[in-house]
Amino acid sequence: SDAQLRNVCEQCTTIDYLAFSHANDGNKCNATQAAMDTCKLHSITGKDVRWGDSLHLESCPQITSLSPGLSELTGDFQGGLNVNGMDGLVTLAGLEKITSVKSGVFSVSISVYNNPKLESALALQNVKYDNDLGVFKNPELLCTPSQWPAEDGDGNTIPHIRCPIERCTGKSVGLPQHECAAWQELHDST
Repeated sequence: SDAQLRNVCEQCTTIDYLAFSHANDGNKCNATQAAMDTCKLHSITGKDVRWGDSLHLESCPQITSLSPGLSELTGDFQGGLNVNGMDGLVTLAGLEKITSVKSGVFSVSISVYNNPKLESALALQNVKYDNDLGVFKNPELLCTPSQWPAEDGDGNTIPHIRCPIERCTGKSVGLPQHECAAWQELHDST
């Protein structure tokens, strides 16, 4: 719930895992962007027993950005990373400081699926992962990390469109400004 997310975000800098999703009755989760923005998390040390994920974000349409809420989250995840049905997310900006991800269920390290507005996963550019990726049903996803394979573990095509700086300078369809800063920093370092 929104209150639970706010409580965790305001009180914790380290947590075993973070999982929020729809209610068991099938309704979408009611966590809000305001609650997400209060997060002070710096590390996740374990994984949940149900999905095996260290970070599991699912069906919370009011969450439209992971930054600044998760932007201080660093280090190695002992479980998977799952972003599923996050109807408001355009980018995964805020997850740039994660360094590695182990597997969740089904031997998948990173699952990104059913996110109708998601355009960019470039925030995961430097994340090392142990097993397969699951990347599908993200109709707007164009920008993905260059080290990701051409297909995920189930044979779904992962788009690899080079995201030119023009997307950030406004000369063509642009990425959100906070993503552009992250893209520019990455571009300058390579």
